[in-house]
Amino acid sequence: TVEIDYTYIGTNNVGFHLYPKGLLTDILKYTKDSVEYSDSAYTESRIAYTMSEPEDARKWMPCNDRPYDKADVKINIRVPEEFTTASNGLLDSIEDLGDSKIYHWRSTEPMATYLMLAVASKYYEWSDWYTRVTNPAEKVEIKFYAWEGDYLNDSAGPGQGYNARRALKTIVSMMEYFSELFVEYPFAKNGFAAIQPFRYGGMEHQTMTTVSRGWLKGWNDYGFAHEMVHQWIGDLVTCATWADIWINEGGASWGEALWAKTKYGRNSYYNRLLSKRKWYLKNAFSEPPIYGIDRKST
Repeated sequence: TVEIDYTYIGTNNVGFHLYPKGLLTDILKYTKDSVEYSDSAYTESRIAYTMSEPEDARKWMPCNDRPYDKADVKINIRVPEEFTTASNGLLDSIEDLGDSKIYHWRSTEPMATYLMLAVASKYYEWSDWYTRVTNPAEKVEIKFYAWEGDYLNDSAGPGQGYNARRALKTIVSMMEYFSELFVEYPFAKNGFAAIQPFRYGGMEHQTMTTVSRGWLKGWNDYGFAHEMVHQWIGDLVTCATWADIWINEGGASWGEALWAKTKYGRNSYYNRLLSKRKWYLKNAFSEPPIYGIDRKST
């Protein structure tokens, strides 16, 4: 047994990100009527989170930072009393220290380092439940995290404001559909946390996906379907090397088309795939190769 005590002292928001309340920040992307929009917004609360793909986990913790190496994981997060945390796996307990709390998270399945997550903010937290298609007696909790105003603003339509409940309402049906199509949802919990600023659309941390807050403002079912499929293709079955990342991302993009098919019919399935092909052919010379990608180009 080797124990390592360490302190993270970085300030460049790589691997571990920390942002103050009231920061006017990044361009947030959302979709309305098949058109992509963007805007800027202020952070509603101080927020901290990790973002490790492909190999930034080593920048906030000592680890064997390779996708083929999966570990048993417990993550303990200490925050001020008024903050809430989200992480992988199940919440074993919350330890009250008076002016602060420690959240004790434990994963039930091994995972790669790039899928490990710690996120904290003054979140509003709520849950939904997925009934396993293979065992109707067993339910899986889906935990959602968003800033309170984004949860309470439930009358806002696409492009009008951040509406967390509207944006996330299809998550249960997605879990049902992909569990019937692939294999049963493979983990003990699922979850989504909205973060800002965030330079990506979404990140499929095992059992706790982080998404750009901008997704709460528009219609992003395909984005949520993409991240959902990653729980099977990427998290349950993980690429051995980054040269194989096309399996993860190709599989998740295929999932977008599958969701289009079940919602809108076969033509939508083909149209989604053709749009992906068209985009790649247009941008191929400025993109990394499909196979043989190296760490510097991710």
